[in-house]
Amino acid sequence: MNVRAGPGTNYPIVGSLESGAQARITGKNPQGDWWEVEMTNGAPGWVYGPLVETSGATDGVAVAAAIPTPPPATPTPIPAPTDTPAPTQPPQPQEEWSVTTRLRPIGQDAQSCHGGENSIYVYVQDVNGAPLNGVRVKEVFTGRVLETGQKGPGIVQYDIYRGGGGQVQLVDGAGNPISPMSEGMSADWPPFHMMWDAGYCNCKPHPDAASCEADLNNKQYLFAVGHYTYEVIFRRNH
Repeated sequence: MNVRAGPGTNYPIVGSLESGAQARITGKNPQGDWWEVEMTNGAPGWVYGPLVETSGATDGVAVAAAIPTPPPATPTPIPAPTDTPAPTQPPQPQEEWSVTTRLRPIGQDAQSCHGGENSIYVYVQDVNGAPLNGVRVKEVFTGRVLETGQKGPGIVQYDIYRGGGGQVQLVDGAGNPISPMSEGMSADWPPFHMMWDAGYCNCKPHPDAASCEADLNNKQYLFAVGHYTYEVIFRRNH
């Protein structure tokens, strides 16, 4: 059994008592659960009461006159703060195909300010821009599906008529979409940004884009109404 320098396990061990050894009780702590005993060298020590067997009357044992001051508690070390790493965002899935929709520029393939083929040409390309044949393209307005290669390498063509419109998308063999949808295409009123990019505002002098757009919105300058040709380019991203 351990003998300590004071009444508590926070005091250092100063000796021990073998099983069956005897020591004279010389005092107790105020709570009465530790005994002060005289060790073999005559020095005082303390043992825990419930672990020892006493003999004789102990009711008259007085509280020890000089109970050692408890040693200071050893502070629990506070771990140094560590930088919490920012949560890692999972990689976002990349769309397999990108799509660009535009009007055929003025001067390309006989497209003029007032006339064109009123067609949609769809070009399907690999990641390096090479044409891909055998890819299924669906024209959503009519539901018609064509495979690229029928109008040239990686190309299909749809007609677009006045009063109609169109959007195209790549589909698999079961007709399920595998690409984003193109922008909507109208034979009558293309989006202004497409007309600007294709050079239609150069067909009639305009001081700026706003005046050209105003003419279009007011139907003062009808450009090639009913004879626009669109180009839609699907390209693999990886």
